[in-house]
Amino acid sequence: GETITGSGLTAPVFRFWQDFLNGTSTATVKYSFINKFSKAPEYLEKVSLSIFDIDQETGFGPTGPTNFEYIDSATITGKTKDGRTIAANKTFAGPTIAGPPYSQNNTNPQTPKTCDANFDSNCQVSVTFSEPVSEVSITYGNKPGFTYRNGMGPLGNPGDQYIAIKFDGYCYKPQPRLIYTKKLADPRAADTDQFKVQIKDNANNSVVTSVLTQTTTTGTSNVVTTGTGTTGLFKIDPTKTYTLTEVGAGTTNLAQYSPSYDCTKSDGTKVTTLNPNSLKLTYGDNWSCTVTNSKPKLSISGNVFNDNGGITTPTANGISGYVDNSYYFNGVFDSKTAGEAGIPFTPGHSITLAKCEKDTSSSTFTPKTIDINADGFYQFELTAAQIGSNTKLCATQNEPANYEYSVDTTSNVREITFDPNIYDYPGNVFGDVLPINTALVLQKRQYITDCDTMRSKQLNDTSLNTQDVTNTGVDTVYPREGFSKNDPKTIDNQGNPIIVAPGLCIAYKITAINRGHVPLTDIIITDKLPTDSTISYYLMTPATITPDNVGLSSAPADKTNGAITTKGFSLPVASGTGATTKSLYFNTRYGKEN
Repeated sequence: GETITGSGLTAPVFRFWQDFLNGTSTATVKYSFINKFSKAPEYLEKVSLSIFDIDQETGFGPTGPTNFEYIDSATITGKTKDGRTIAANKTFAGPTIAGPPYSQNNTNPQTPKTCDANFDSNCQVSVTFSEPVSEVSITYGNKPGFTYRNGMGPLGNPGDQYIAIKFDGYCYKPQPRLIYTKKLADPRAADTDQFKVQIKDNANNSVVTSVLTQTTTTGTSNVVTTGTGTTGLFKIDPTKTYTLTEVGAGTTNLAQYSPSYDCTKSDGTKVTTLNPNSLKLTYGDNWSCTVTNSKPKLSISGNVFNDNGGITTPTANGISGYVDNSYYFNGVFDSKTAGEAGIPFTPGHSITLAKCEKDTSSSTFTPKTIDINADGFYQFELTAAQIGSNTKLCATQNEPANYEYSVDTTSNVREITFDPNIYDYPGNVFGDVLPINTALVLQKRQYITDCDTMRSKQLNDTSLNTQDVTNTGVDTVYPREGFSKNDPKTIDNQGNPIIVAPGLCIAYKITAINRGHVPLTDIIITDKLPTDSTISYYLMTPATITPDNVGLSSAPADKTNGAITTKGFSLPVASGTGATTKSLYFNTRYGKEN
């Protein structure tokens, strides 16, 4: 056979030529439709075809035209999805063609040949299949029941003959098509910035659009010149997944841009579940996708977390278990190393992003407040227009009423300063702990002594002002290590039980301890001298002895009752395994002096 065109045909035809040995011989040409990607049968709908030159020829014997040289006969069948073989439905036939099998209905060998030209409609049959088929078979031979003669040759041997086959049409879901195009929502960071769109095959990360020349943009500001930055209509393999991406052309810095992806189907509907990193189209899809660059959104995020160092059995006054745990109360979210977790959301627990309180610039910013999520996480996303000319903003933690984690390990205000080349600001954390896990521990000790003797020694012995509070010996003047946590009414400076009575004095020692791992500042201790309905405690001169440099900002007058308040002081981070401490000493008399 050969493929030929001509006579105004709009599609190639296949010439099916044969020289049969006898009138009952046949030959079959089969068309199989195969998916080129999966190699599986492809079932086409509404397959239609035409066969031309179904004619006949008179055979001349010794006595004239007494036989046929040949009478063309064609049978057309197809194979369905369920394996059945079906006949095609006739849609057109020349006036003298009968069938199927399709052949001329003239039985007189003396009649001249029927067709004047190869593609004469008098010798044409057109058919269509009513079901989808994956195969079409055309069986060609001679009309049975006749004796054929090839010219003067022997009876039974037909002469050369042929038909022409042309497919008129078929329906199928075609290989998916995709147009991928670049857009700009905002002006370029620099007018020289250009972008090249790419489609990558996820199987091997190869750029399948590398052969295309129009994929790089031209233009300035936010204009992309029409016809650039696009793949044009591009066929893709429906068995693969692809990535829609882009690269910066020249010195373009893609980090200065925030891409968004959008795809529209041929019917105008949007693709709602689009993943540009795993794009998969199927047969019949025809999508138009765009990547639109805008100035990137700036992200500010962080956590509100329990800064307990992973301590599961808190102790209100424990020291060593806290000091030894460097993750405890350190202001760092040690989620992986110490198992610290975000604080669960409670109503009213939110973060506000606003201009910093001390920011006196002329910039403006509309405050934004969002709740933390169930795990204590929060995130703000801001556009360039929202940021405006601000170079910094402050995030503030808003703690709800009756907040369980009421002790802060970090400030409740975080200042974020912006870098023009950085758009992600994570890790803006707020550390809190339960009150039982607070870093500041106060321990109060006392002992009973003779007021007159104590006063005399205190007023005349300056060593009391410099003595080391960690001294383990017994000071005969002021034995500080005799202090006890026991009831002051039942202990003396040697640890012996004694009953406090009017005229006796109680010496007090209040120790402030930092068991955490951040410095504590502006600590102020207030202690009200005891009083009841029958008797009160009165401050005795000197008002305080402070070898650890904790002074008083206010105190009652000598020999009066009231509250003692220290000046503000600081406790640095513990060094080694020992907590840092400072102590306050003062004396009281039980009952008024005579």
